[in-house]
Amino acid sequence: MKKVFLVLAITMVAVAGIIALQKFSQLSGPPTPSSVIENLPPEKISLIEKEKQGPQYVSIDVEVGPDRVILKRNCTVVAVSTSRSKAFSIKKGALNVTEMRPDAHDLLNDILSGYDIVVEKVVIDAYVNGIFYARMLLKKGDQYLDLDARPSDALAIAARLHTPVFANEEILNALGTNAC
Repeated sequence: MKKVFLVLAITMVAVAGIIALQKFSQLSGPPTPSSVIENLPPEKISLIEKEKQGPQYVSIDVEVGPDRVILKRNCTVVAVSTSRSKAFSIKKGALNVTEMRPDAHDLLNDILSGYDIVVEKVVIDAYVNGIFYARMLLKKGDQYLDLDARPSDALAIAARLHTPVFANEEILNALGTNAC
């Protein structure tokens, strides 16, 4: 049963990588200029343009516990619950630990690196109905791809690639507690 699950997980990650590569082939350069952005629906606005228009994003540090991720900015901390396996994968990435066989995050890291795709940043950008949302900004040459991602997956990949992580400052202000 574990082998079937592993094969299924690897297949899903590979399909996601192929879809991302196909989207890259449809792109024709950096995100759309602001003058055109105003006429696009919100879901079409790239991460770069969102930063110019909307919420303020700030650099954060990430710490990992057994079943949670701690987002830190100065003395403000936000605890995000996750599964033990996701927390373990983020921690492995931060410690540069690769097991004998790669997990899904290691596999995606290898796909991105193999195709010279850079994860420029990960952003924890929304908290809606008790659920956190994240985005990953990928770049290959002069082409960009703004992907919606689960925060735990985005953080696990960011940890492996030493990618900077940002958070919507409104989330930190609303959900954060003072740790100093």
